[in-house]
Amino acid sequence: EPVKQKFFLERAYIQILRLSELIRDVALITKTEEASDLFEKETINIRTTIDEVTTDLEVSLQHNHIVVHNHIGPKVEIEGNHTLLYSIFRNLIDNAINYAGENITIGIDNYMEDSEFYYFSFYDTGRGIEEEHLERIFDRFYRTDSSRNSSKGGSGIGLSIVKKIIEDHGGRIWATSKEGIGTEIHFVLRKY
Repeated sequence: EPVKQKFFLERAYIQILRLSELIRDVALITKTEEASDLFEKETINIRTTIDEVTTDLEVSLQHNHIVVHNHIGPKVEIEGNHTLLYSIFRNLIDNAINYAGENITIGIDNYMEDSEFYYFSFYDTGRGIEEEHLERIFDRFYRTDSSRNSSKGGSGIGLSIVKKIIEDHGGRIWATSKEGIGTEIHFVLRKY
C-alpha cells in the first residue's frame, strides 16, 4: 500500500542519514588519530567558520526554534585545519539541537585570550546534563541515559571528536551543567 511504502521509505531514509553521519564521524576520528599532522593548516577565522556551520544547520535550528548568538570577534583567527575546526562547532551545535531541547538559545563567546591561546565558551539554555555524566561526555561512544532514549540519539562520538580536535590544536576542553538551566562547554585553542 502507498501509505506503508511511504512510512518505510521515510524510516529507511532517516536510518541512512544516521548511518552516513556515523561513517563520517568514524572516518574523521580515525584520520585525526592516525594522521593528524597531515591535515593542511591555514589561518582560519573562527567567526566565519561558526557562521558557516549555522548556515549549514539553519533548517534544523529553525525547526527546533533555536537561536545562535555568535559573539566571536571578527579578528579571532587560529592556525589550523578548516575541516577540523568546522567539526568542533558543527558537533557542538548538533549536540545542542539533538539533546538540549527546543526553544533554546546557543551562545558562543571568546571570553579571554593571552599570547598563546583563545578561551572559548559554548553554552545552551537547554535541559542540561546530569552531574554524574559530566566527566564522561567526552569519552568515545558514551551516551547519557536520556540520549539513549532520544529519537535523535547519535553515536556517542561527536564530543570525543571535538575533544580530540581541540587537543590536536594544542588546547583542552571541559564542561559544566545544571539540569533545567543548560550546559556550558569551555575550551582553549592555541593561536599558532
